Amino acid sequence: MQPNPELIPGLINGDHNTFRDIFNILYPRMLCYCELFVRDRQEAEDIVQDCFIKLWSIRDTVRTDGNLEKLMFVMLRNRCLNFLRDSKLTLGHIDITAGEIEDIQQLYHIDFLDKEDSPAEQVLLDSLKEAVGNLPPRQKEVLQRTKFLGLSQKEVASDLGISIKAVEKNITQARKKIREELLRKFPEFWIILPIAFFALWK
Repeated sequence: MQPNPELIPGLINGDHNTFRDIFNILYPRMLCYCELFVRDRQEAEDIVQDCFIKLWSIRDTVRTDGNLEKLMFVMLRNRCLNFLRDSKLTLGHIDITAGEIEDIQQLYHIDFLDKEDSPAEQVLLDSLKEAVGNLPPRQKEVLQRTKFLGLSQKEVASDLGISIKAVEKNITQARKKIREELLRKFPEFWIILPIAFFALWK
């Protein structure tokens, strides 16, 4: 879901209810995106919250005809890259150093859709959403409940009347299918995808 452009005037005028609505709309997706890069959940939450603090501080400079979603994701992307520059991140055999961060940054300038205003993170998020939509019904339902709604595996198992092992199996199968689909569609994302799947399906 994207913020309604009609919310922007309320934001500019300092309306707290409008700001809360924008936060509720964007926060889940932004946190999910941040965790593509930031392994620590609390650190990721802090980074996303910093973006909203920044938005509030610059609210009077936001254009009424601007794209608020794009503004926030660009802000978040820059903070994620700064985090990676400042922290050497090692995941298994994958060692991401400052030099490789530049390679990741270059991915954001690849025009996958031949459209100048299609940043790579939006392409990846849209493709991830499409890949989730293509999952078998049970895998999709389990994934949405555990990873997007934040329910525990035990809660999902109870709600759906299945075992916790069945929940784990569906998550594993969904992870494999999504990763294969994204790598097939965007082989350029080989740098990011291992981090993304470690963060989202740890």
